[in-house]
Amino acid sequence: GPIPAPVPALTVAKGRPKPPPPAQAKPVAKTPPPEKPADEGGPLVTVARTKTPPVIDGTLSPDEWSACSAFAGYSSYVTRQLDALDVASFAGYDDAALYLAFVIPLPRGAKPRAKVAERDGRVYKEDAVEIILDPAGDGDIRQLVVNAIGTVFDRRGAETAWQGNWRIATGSGTANDLPSGLATGTDFWSLELALPFKDLELPTPRPGDTWRVNFCTDGQHPRVFAPTFESYLERAKFAHLRFLGAGTPVLHLPSLGKLTSGNIALTGLVRNTSAQDATVTFRIGAEKEGTRIVERTGFDEIVGALFKWEDSVAVPASKAVPLSLATMMEDSRLDRFRIEVIATSPDGTRTPLYRQ
Repeated sequence: GPIPAPVPALTVAKGRPKPPPPAQAKPVAKTPPPEKPADEGGPLVTVARTKTPPVIDGTLSPDEWSACSAFAGYSSYVTRQLDALDVASFAGYDDAALYLAFVIPLPRGAKPRAKVAERDGRVYKEDAVEIILDPAGDGDIRQLVVNAIGTVFDRRGAETAWQGNWRIATGSGTANDLPSGLATGTDFWSLELALPFKDLELPTPRPGDTWRVNFCTDGQHPRVFAPTFESYLERAKFAHLRFLGAGTPVLHLPSLGKLTSGNIALTGLVRNTSAQDATVTFRIGAEKEGTRIVERTGFDEIVGALFKWEDSVAVPASKAVPLSLATMMEDSRLDRFRIEVIATSPDGTRTPLYRQ
């Protein structure tokens, strides 16, 4: 059947968002705390602190986002597996704002579908990106949905009158229009945003601060970064967004290759901003759904399919090292994946940079 619209939950008969009660000037409706504890081992991405903010013009110019963190690893909202049409995502911040960018591949032969031009209109029914922020993990959610022509729906909790002065720009093109390392193989559309912390009504994050978040796409090809397959707003399953400080290695990994086809190809770079060398370790585990290990006399039998792979990159102090790690998974039955990237300093301090 059709996928239900993930947002907003509160609508009236004509599909327009329901206004907040008039009794309070700025009501904020908080989602009740989850019944189950949040998954502390769930997805994690990091946000690099940047000295030069990117230009928000809808075009991802070469190296424009290279000082920011980059990540991929979205799952199909339909199949619940890693999506072959993965989204390259970028994140950075400074004292003023959080900067985000997304490159959204389209199904072969498709073009972006977006017509809604009215702010707070039903953009979530079209090709759009959803940015869902739960900074304190308490349900005080900021949600932005931006369609492929740059129209935004934004709310805080259930308060749809809440708006920010966001800088938003979109673009589109063919795979040949993208910088090297971002090849999608299909046409795409892109989104760049600057979200001022003052408009988010939040203080500038400190290094080590962690928000709960979800990033999703709507429209022709729905995807989620966090495993929120029942609703985009399943807060207990939100990803962790950790803000980095100076001296922490920055992972720029906009592509995981074609994992669903058995092709591991990690391309990008690791930038070490510290005065110490670092080692960055990449681990990928895969299995067929339902795989189990059966204990036998003298050995363990694997019923199903398992795969484990690990590689490391040495990153000298104050240097950037290109990533080009590749291998093949020969068992076509593998359909569940776990990816982890950890930076280790000479004193043994371990900093997770990515987990999915």
